[in-house]
Amino acid sequence: MSSSVFPLGGIYLTAGVHQLSEQHQAFQSFVAFCISQHSQGQWGSLCVSDQASNQAALEHGGRLFSSYSIPASVGVSEPRVWVITESDRSATTVLFPGEY
Repeated sequence: MSSSVFPLGGIYLTAGVHQLSEQHQAFQSFVAFCISQHSQGQWGSLCVSDQASNQAALEHGGRLFSSYSIPASVGVSEPRVWVITESDRSATTVLFPGEY
């Protein structure tokens, strides 16, 4: 596994993500994978402009955002998760878009 491109700070799950992680081992593993990808600058399914915003945030400071589509094989009804690292790198949160 590659090392992080930036510090994640504390890692937090919203209530919805936490609950499904407790109920579905496959989803829990997927969340861990997403956090790892995010920390390595693999932003998931972002448009080019959002990827450029992340690159600027890496270089000059700012919030980092990733979006990952949840495979049907994981067995949850939510379509995607977001991973957001705060601009001061103090915290990274995994959430469903509806929890934003």
